[in-house]
Amino acid sequence: MKNLIKPLVLATALLGTHAAQAALYTSDFGTANATLSNCDDCGIDVGFPGAGQTIAGLAVSDIFVHSNGFASFFEFDQFSVLHTDLDSRNDPLSNVYINTTTAGQMIVTWQGMGHFSENYSVRSTFQLVLRSDQYALAPGEGQFGFFYGDISDPSVAEVGFLINDQFQTFVPANSLSNASPAWYRLNDEGQVIAGPVAPVPEPGSLALAGLGLGMSAWLGGRRRRPDAARAA
Repeated sequence: MKNLIKPLVLATALLGTHAAQAALYTSDFGTANATLSNCDDCGIDVGFPGAGQTIAGLAVSDIFVHSNGFASFFEFDQFSVLHTDLDSRNDPLSNVYINTTTAGQMIVTWQGMGHFSENYSVRSTFQLVLRSDQYALAPGEGQFGFFYGDISDPSVAEVGFLINDQFQTFVPANSLSNASPAWYRLNDEGQVIAGPVAPVPEPGSLALAGLGLGMSAWLGGRRRRPDAARAA
């Protein structure tokens, strides 16, 4: 049934922005990816927008985006926004969108994702904002952003930057439902640190700071991307 319904849903999605969830970075989700929006445990390479872009000084041409709530890039093991066993099969409301309209910035939105196996009584909506070194950061923002909308899935999720197996935590996914945004950036030594570029326009605490994600993590992991089924 989803194979008949999904093309209509994806086409409609391209006509405008989505209903805003206050804790997300943007309601302009971009384009729904047909592969990630109808699969279990799948990942694809997505071209990173802009010429001559780098992250942590390393040339970047594509980002590996996975249906299970994470993305990865070369020296970074993973950007785990909400890494758990998500599912989008046979359900028109569960989709993964990718916005690459701005050079140096990729926004990935996992919208209304269910949990394995085809459990759509729970849903998870969240975003990853990923920026290059060349992107001009606005005050109050960072280079990497984790944003959480409505999440009702109680399953345990891995969250953080898996660099040398550091800077990560395990929490119930629904504990991050509509949490405050979490911005991260690179310091001059190439470390990932929590916090936006100063000054912060509105005071407030980062949702993940209390979960142990405020520590620094050295770049230096050399592990391969996680094994996953890939689709062109």
